[in-house]
Amino acid sequence: MRKIGVVAVAEFLAAVRTKAFLVGLMVMPLLMVGGGLLQHVLENRVDTSARRFAVIDRTGVLFDGLSARAAERNALLGSQGGFKGAGAPFVPSKVELAGRGQEEVLLELSDRVRGGELFAFVEIPAGVLDTGPTTAPWPAATVVPAPVPTAAASAPSQGAQESASAAGSTIHYYSDHPTYFDLHQWVERAVNDEIQAARFRAAGLDVALIQRLGAPVRSEHRGLLARGPGGVARPAEKVDELESFLVPMILMLLLFMPVMIGGPPLLQAVIEEKMSRISEVLLGSVSPFELMMGKLLGGAAVSFLLALIYLAVGMGVLEYMGLRSLVPISMLPFYFVFLTLAVLLFGSIYLAVGSACSEPRDAQSLMMPIVLLTVLPAMTLTPIIKAPTSAFSVGMSLFPPATPFVMLMRLALHPPPPWWQVVLSIVLTAATVIGCVWAASRIFRVGLLSQGKAPSYGKLLRWIFAK
Repeated sequence: MRKIGVVAVAEFLAAVRTKAFLVGLMVMPLLMVGGGLLQHVLENRVDTSARRFAVIDRTGVLFDGLSARAAERNALLGSQGGFKGAGAPFVPSKVELAGRGQEEVLLELSDRVRGGELFAFVEIPAGVLDTGPTTAPWPAATVVPAPVPTAAASAPSQGAQESASAAGSTIHYYSDHPTYFDLHQWVERAVNDEIQAARFRAAGLDVALIQRLGAPVRSEHRGLLARGPGGVARPAEKVDELESFLVPMILMLLLFMPVMIGGPPLLQAVIEEKMSRISEVLLGSVSPFELMMGKLLGGAAVSFLLALIYLAVGMGVLEYMGLRSLVPISMLPFYFVFLTLAVLLFGSIYLAVGSACSEPRDAQSLMMPIVLLTVLPAMTLTPIIKAPTSAFSVGMSLFPPATPFVMLMRLALHPPPPWWQVVLSIVLTAATVIGCVWAASRIFRVGLLSQGKAPSYGKLLRWIFAK
């Protein structure tokens, strides 16, 4: 143990005294704080120029209501401190058909959009007000005359009739900005609200009364009641659904960064010592297992230091933003337990790969599986958060490469895992760490004398069990 401690201290001091460590130490907090400040600065820098759009209202009755809704929206946003950060005002204008053909109107409006005069235009067909054969005929509206059908087209097929019916009840939105969704979504909601109100009026129904009767009832998500001292029931607390998702994601990020920052330097250090023949001198005083374990503990200490600094900075930022409750204090002991396991686990894997390589470029072909194992928990984040007690979530939390990340997430979710699963996950991960360090020492013993191209994973297995 004394030799392992000497190697660990030497590795730790060699890492923290370098300029690269100090630079890397400052870069991540600056990115975290700078990212938040940049979002705050850019929050009010959105494009708030008016979105002018034309409306072809073939029903003849919907444009006025749509225009009133746009004016109401603009006035509401303007009263909330202006349009900065809240979107742009929407300004509709009515298109007078004046007997012009459909293609002529659409082409003209398309040219106006290309020229920047309009942001988009909307076509509302006359058929949107038709609710079926039982509805009384709607008053005639100004519609572009349809061509007289020929004899061959006088009996259209059922599919053609369905297609024509769908086209007559579809609102068409035309724009040259396919990634701007605000106007399209607002137009769809506003036009549908106006269509619904017009249908109610046509049926002789009181629109205001229907809106009051159809007003939704607010739903509030709460947890479960619990028994307090003396068997008195404690009221259920309100569930913050955003916090329920953010807490496991924040904890995974705080666990992911030290692993990704502290693991690769271990691989690089082993390769450099093999290239400079320093490892041959070290093996005269320590065994391969002691050397690998010492390096692993030294690298783990560096990652632990980084995690403490990042956690302190992150908690400070959350405290400043009034969001410190997102990371409960009760989760910190579990965080450090699984941080230690994650750093030791992936550090030992990086050591094993570094022990097999003679040059840094040799490690490139062996790195991809390690990277995939590291990002595997992030790829399964959504199904685990949605169902933390499912067989898939339990299996992932007991799969050692993913155990530290997944089990920490499950502990931050409700319901939490039973205690035996937590203990089993720690035991399995610790056993895997010891096995990986032993395998790294076996690979290092053979790989020290190996030259040429990087070995395959099959050859690494043969090295591990070679006598």
